[in-house]
Amino acid sequence: MFKFLLIIFLIGFIIYKSWQLLFRIFFGRLQKEYQQSANRQSENNSYRPKDGNVHIKYDPKKKSSNKNDSTDKGDYIDYEEVK
Repeated sequence: MFKFLLIIFLIGFIIYKSWQLLFRIFFGRLQKEYQQSANRQSENNSYRPKDGNVHIKYDPKKKSSNKNDSTDKGDYIDYEEVK
């Protein structure tokens, strides 16, 4: 009976360790692929101009979506300080 339990335990342990190894190999490859694709993507999107050059992307044709964005926001009230 002891030999039977020992064999079952060893077989289970070997299966457990082999699955662990296979998952590490499989997910390690996936992680490397995703990391490489993310690095390629960030290299393509990260255009940095030289120091001292300023680029402003502004389209004057686009209007602000905020309807309250007008220059007439109220009257200016001049005040005097009371001491």
